[in-house]
Amino acid sequence: MAKGSRNSSVWITALGGVGEVGKNATLIECDGYLLLLDCGSQFPSPEHLGVDLIIPDFSYLLSRQDKFVGLVLTHAHEDHIGAVPFFLRQMGTRVDIHGTNLTLAMVAAKMRRHREDQFARFHPVGPGDTIELGPFRVTFFSVGHSIPDATAVLVETSAGRLFFTGDFKFSTETGEIDRTFLSRIGDRGVDILFSDCVRVENPGRTPPESTVVETLDRIIREAPGRVIIASFASNLSRVRHVLSIAQRRGRKVAVAGRGLQTSIEVGTDLGYIDAPASLFVDVADAERMPAREIVVLATGAQGEPAAALSRMAVGDHRDLRVREGDTVVLSSSPVPGNEESVSRTIDNLFRRGADVIWSAIEPTVHVSGHAAREELGDLVRLLHPSYAIPLHGEYRMQVLYRRLAIENGVAPKNVPFLEIGRRLRLKGGKAELDDSVPAGSILVDGLEIGGIDEAVLRDRKHLAEDGIVIVSIAMARDTGEILRPPEIIARGVAAESRVAPALEAACQAVERALRRLDPAELDVSFVQNRVHEVALSVLRQQSGLRPLVLPVVAEV
Repeated sequence: MAKGSRNSSVWITALGGVGEVGKNATLIECDGYLLLLDCGSQFPSPEHLGVDLIIPDFSYLLSRQDKFVGLVLTHAHEDHIGAVPFFLRQMGTRVDIHGTNLTLAMVAAKMRRHREDQFARFHPVGPGDTIELGPFRVTFFSVGHSIPDATAVLVETSAGRLFFTGDFKFSTETGEIDRTFLSRIGDRGVDILFSDCVRVENPGRTPPESTVVETLDRIIREAPGRVIIASFASNLSRVRHVLSIAQRRGRKVAVAGRGLQTSIEVGTDLGYIDAPASLFVDVADAERMPAREIVVLATGAQGEPAAALSRMAVGDHRDLRVREGDTVVLSSSPVPGNEESVSRTIDNLFRRGADVIWSAIEPTVHVSGHAAREELGDLVRLLHPSYAIPLHGEYRMQVLYRRLAIENGVAPKNVPFLEIGRRLRLKGGKAELDDSVPAGSILVDGLEIGGIDEAVLRDRKHLAEDGIVIVSIAMARDTGEILRPPEIIARGVAAESRVAPALEAACQAVERALRRLDPAELDVSFVQNRVHEVALSVLRQQSGLRPLVLPVVAEV
């Protein structure tokens, strides 16, 4: 048991990342001060029409800015740093950001694109470093993951010691996490372990990255033509190995996708990537080069519609065309919720004659950066915490983690689940769920934060499914007289031959309804409501359709 004061309390609140995968952000409060651990974003799902990004609701923290001591980042993946530019814009003041060199460099590159860098004050740290932030003592530990410079953190407070794994696995680029070191941390006492649980469904241990290197080397060596490899832009370890393999096999590399270009630039500046400039060619030149001389590194491994691979798959990329003889490798696994878009991309690639390789048919084309079940159990035994709480996982993953923690010595009542916005209070060595704070999801459309709500999404869904009917009315400004018959335009509704009679009937019904009214009593609002009511009623009765009806009243 850690030696926390019996009179002090620390509150931990998940602003995201529990019961879901993505937008990881955890708020820690002690002695009136607040510390934010990670600041991630999430991919929108298909029902989020027109939404670019989902970020946590920071309103509770924003209302206490004067007590905010800093942002600590565990690593540079989007689900841990993607919301940083939007958070800084909302804060509107300088924020102290702490993280490893690569993590901060990736954040800086992101903020330059969003023009929010004036709000950041960066503080680089390394594994083993300890920093003091108000009442929080934060120590960083190196862990294995699919991006270099990933860390776990130990947060020590007057109320107890909290260990956050971040995203981790035991295997690293150079070997494995130091188990003896972890055991020593456990011997000193850990009140609560907050653990990554996204791969708890997978038995055994997560293989090392070297497994993927061997597979990619074989694929590139044996490919009869061009090789297109799609991976996460932030998976710098994978990117570095692909560059090395291409150079060894005598192929040039074309980089398709701004995210990958940024990652390679940052990785090169910091020494994580050491590839000669002569290795790279422009994507436009790659299309004209002999196929066996090219490897294309592309974004779009998750089927994102605007990403390079997705555009290639539908023939919409400006410079590159997928053709027969190409070998396309998806060196990733779908993030939960992206399975359909990834499958659609694979289908489209096959239709264009490519040979497609992905994890379902070649398992070693990708290894996860997350610990599997056996490793998660190892960590519980090494740290032997009083409480173990799953983060970064959907509900079924949390349930399985609870079982695993109990199997490895944690009392059943000491494995609670966090809910987004529900505070957990640790006092006197005892952790209990407490009150809730404002929290949830904020939808980002372009650069607009929170301008999209459920009503907007319903309208967009309505438009996508049923189309729109515009009814145009001309009305005299001074007398209220309807000057000419209504005009009706339909877009995105069913086939014209089916709906034309219903549209004509709706137009006539609107005209009759307006002619029966006294012009002296008409105003624009009344006319709009009446037109909407009559047109929608007729369309529903005669065609069974329920389009979005938009009355447009012009006063002349």
